[in-house]
Amino acid sequence: QKPDHPRLLCALGDLRDDATLHERAWTKSECRDWRAARSLARRHMNKGRWSEACAWYDETVKIRPQASQSWFDLGCCRMRLADVSDEKAQLGKAARAFSRCVQHEPDCGDAWANLAACRLRSGQAAMAKNALDRAVATRPE
Repeated sequence: QKPDHPRLLCALGDLRDDATLHERAWTKSECRDWRAARSLARRHMNKGRWSEACAWYDETVKIRPQASQSWFDLGCCRMRLADVSDEKAQLGKAARAFSRCVQHEPDCGDAWANLAACRLRSGQAAMAKNALDRAVATRPE
């Protein structure tokens, strides 16, 4: 018998490293399974397909807006996308993602540092300094 429940499909997709099983889980869940979306986002991120990864991370944060790691990963993908297309818009979206991350996890120094980098690249030096101060405060080493 074939597994048909989204959770089982995701587990099997992880074990077999098979994106089609994650896609099937996504479809079976009527586009509501956070784990399937996250797995697909990570797959695209790990292969450097930034636009596709962003689309899937957008789905993950719609389903589970409190998932700080998804916000962080979305911000990282947006920063990478800013290197190749529409820098200003992508940096703004990356900054919003890192802002959401630190709302849920205020001690995430890496998110603060990335937020500072986005602000600096966008010409917002004062806001960049504030974010960098927060990053240093969370990670004094």
